[in-house]
Amino acid sequence: MTIGLLVLTLMVPGSRSLKDKRSVLLPLFSRIRRSFNVSIGEVGDRDKRDQAVVAIVGVNSDKAQCNTTLLAIEHEVEAAEDLILSDFSVQFL
Repeated sequence: MTIGLLVLTLMVPGSRSLKDKRSVLLPLFSRIRRSFNVSIGEVGDRDKRDQAVVAIVGVNSDKAQCNTTLLAIEHEVEAAEDLILSDFSVQFL
């Protein structure tokens, strides 16, 4: 069994408040949960209106498949028009 952890550092340009930031993040979280069957949450920079640190965790019996899933999520986030992906890391537990 492999547990994969993807940590994303995101910028939310144009966000004027925490409510604006969350209005961008929450639909993204729902879409990722629905498409990839992973757990996702904001774990850092919660009080900054234009930044977020997001953690995504997935479990799979195969490490390669787990890595493929996490990288697909990273590509989806990178393609989002209302966010800028400034950093990411992948770890396996």
